[in-house]
Amino acid sequence: RSASSLEKEKREWAFKVIAEIPGQTEAFIVDGFGVPVRLRQNSRTYFLTHFHGDHTWGLAKGFCKGTIYCSPITAELVTQVIGVDASRVVKLEMGRPTEIGGVQVACIDANHCPGAVMFLFCGAGGWMGLHTGDFRASSSLLKTVPGNGAINTVWLDTTYSDRRFVHPPREAALDMIASIVNKENEPGTIFVVGGYRLGKESCAVRISEVLGKKIFIPKNRRKIVAICGAIPERLIADKEDYG
Repeated sequence: RSASSLEKEKREWAFKVIAEIPGQTEAFIVDGFGVPVRLRQNSRTYFLTHFHGDHTWGLAKGFCKGTIYCSPITAELVTQVIGVDASRVVKLEMGRPTEIGGVQVACIDANHCPGAVMFLFCGAGGWMGLHTGDFRASSSLLKTVPGNGAINTVWLDTTYSDRRFVHPPREAALDMIASIVNKENEPGTIFVVGGYRLGKESCAVRISEVLGKKIFIPKNRRKIVAICGAIPERLIADKEDYG
């Protein structure tokens, strides 16, 4: 398959139109800013799980299709980086249910990137549904989901749902990175942390701590880093730190 077809397929995987919650008064569009009109079911209620490009695809400065509900960090990124009018964005506080379209909606930390959340939808008659978005499963994460596991429907991200993928816990992965950095730290060595717009901050912080050096962040990424607050200011290098 071509790169373009893979990208198109990824976008199609990312969004979900939810219309089956008991008591729901209109459809919810999750991560679907590029959803064709025929699939929107006349909805003006949008949810955004996080700020990675495959989930914000189709979202632009002039967005006027409805209201976007997301975490406080994601809301700041949407308004300050993309430039969406703040009147179009509603911040949902973590763990605090909010009534939207006849449904109680709560944000739960997705353990993915700064601002990433899962959405817990609570409908009439005690019905519960969980939209995971991109998330990193762990025993501690499961404990944050209320209802003692009594979830009627789960909209599950299955990107790595394959026995070929065995991912270590985040802390174990960071320890591996620290070990490699210690081993490769020769004079003149530059360690570069690649990634998306956000999400690899913990790697940069761990490398900084191992080396006892500050982190250089390109000018075009500094606003995102500042909004996320994932890298302490004391670890960020000023221009003069590099002569």
